[in-house]
Formats: sequence, C-alpha cells, structure tokens
Amino acid sequence: MKKILFLNSFSDHAPQTYRYALKIAEHFQASLTSLHVFEIPDSAMMENQVFNELTMSHNLDNYIKDRSREELARLRKFEHQNLIPALQKVHQERKVLGGDLVSMTLKAAHQIQADLIVMGLHQHNRFISGFRNDITKLLDHAHVPILLVPPNRAYSGFLNILYPTKLVNGEEVKALSYLQTWADAFHARIHALPLVDQQLEWSTAKETIERIKRAANGNGQAIHWLDTFNQTPKLSGNPVKTILQYADQVNADVIALKLHHYSFWDALLGRHTEDQISQRAGCPILLGRWK
Repeated sequence: MKKILFLNSFSDHAPQTYRYALKIAEHFQASLTSLHVFEIPDSAMMENQVFNELTMSHNLDNYIKDRSREELARLRKFEHQNLIPALQKVHQERKVLGGDLVSMTLKAAHQIQADLIVMGLHQHNRFISGFRNDITKLLDHAHVPILLVPPNRAYSGFLNILYPTKLVNGEEVKALSYLQTWADAFHARIHALPLVDQQLEWSTAKETIERIKRAANGNGQAIHWLDTFNQTPKLSGNPVKTILQYADQVNADVIALKLHHYSFWDALLGRHTEDQISQRAGCPILLGRWK
C-alpha cells in the first residue's frame, strides 16, 4: 500500500478518523492525501439575490476558486490542530474538489492512484443519508478498499481482523493475501469466519478451507480459522448476527467484508444493517473487492 485517501467532512468525528488514516499510513509507510468535497450551487441558486450577496456577486467560477482556497486553508488548519507529533514524518498532501461527493471521491482516488479510502461513518451527514447506494457505487467504481470508521472510535490499533467468508476458493486466496499485508504491518491476527449455507455439507466446507490453506502456500501464518462447524445450533442464516457475535468474541479491531456477489452484499446491508454493524460492533469496517 503506497497511497491513502482520507475523506475529510470536517465533522465532529473527523479528528479520530484522521488519526486512523495517519496510523495506517505510518505502518504501511504510505503517503496520505486529505480530500474535502464541497457542493457547487446550481444556476438557480446563483440567481438568488441572497446567495449573490453572500458570495459578493462573484460568478460561479470565482465562487469555486474562492471556496477552494478557503477549504484548502481549512484543511491545513485541521492538520495543524490534529497532527500527532510522532506522525509528522508521514508525507501528506491536500486536495479540494467541488461537486458530487461520490463522483469527486472517485476522481481523487483515480488521480492519486489510491490504494485505500478512509472515511468516517456518521449518522447525520449527507454521505450516510444515501449509505447503501453511495457505498455500492464507490465499491463498483473505485476498485480499492474503503475503511469506514464509526463515530467516537479512538484509534487502538489493528490486532484482530475479523474476515467473514463465503468460502469461494480462488477469491478467498486473493482476499486473505490482501489482509495478510495488514497482519504483517500491524502484527495482527486474521480471524477467518466461515459463513456457510445450510445447504452446504460441513465436510465440504472443511475441505474448501484446507484447499485455501494449501493455496496460501505459507502466507497465512497469521490466519486463524474460527470453528463454526461444531456450534449448536448451526448458523441461523443471519450473517449480520453471526458477524457481530464473533466480532465481540475475538475483540475485533476491524471487520473486513468482501464483495463477490451482490446477493451477499444485499444480505449484509439490508434494512438498518449498516447501523447494526457500525454501531453495535463499534469497530471500523473494511469493504472492498480485493486485488
């Protein structure tokens, strides 16, 4: 991992999320780019007299330039107030863009060739108001993982990574290989959680796990496979409940969810599920299609 993009909304929780991004950049020896996206008023709004007075009759181009300078200065002030002295060696850059939040985030990620996007998960911001559609759009187009940090979550390291898996042999090897880089950087342990359909024979699931282990070819030393096969009763079919239970059990510092089929994502992000995972688990969520 070489480049990290931090989406700064200047919310009350932004300092905590910023420190997460800084620590990740430090451990991976990566650069950190802070991005702030502001809305651009439409033409109808520009014609409004009140709006014109507020912008001192500037046209839209001048408004964007002025607003960009203001927000850039705001980013610098934010960094000055929240930068931890021990992390001053992390190379940092700043980027301000005007427009749609999701589109501009994707644009910035492409411009800097980001390997990770870090952002806060807040109850009352314009991103989370369209959580499901916007997250899906980001994942569909960014092709890089996104780390969502819940409100009031202070950085405490990444010692335990919970990875729910549907046991798709080839895909799991790629995902675990990616997560192994996190385990190496943070000296962490990966807790692989098999989410096995009731229709799948348990012996078949175990055989799949053994194939995945062999395919890892010694790169999975930090991977601990959780034994869900001897649980009574068997998994209820509610993946959210199972994930939250095991997140508490292993004291997870992050839950890594992999997108391989929309049906699985849809099951995870049903009604109120995003609140259940982010608020009840109380730890960051790492989402993505792993390279």
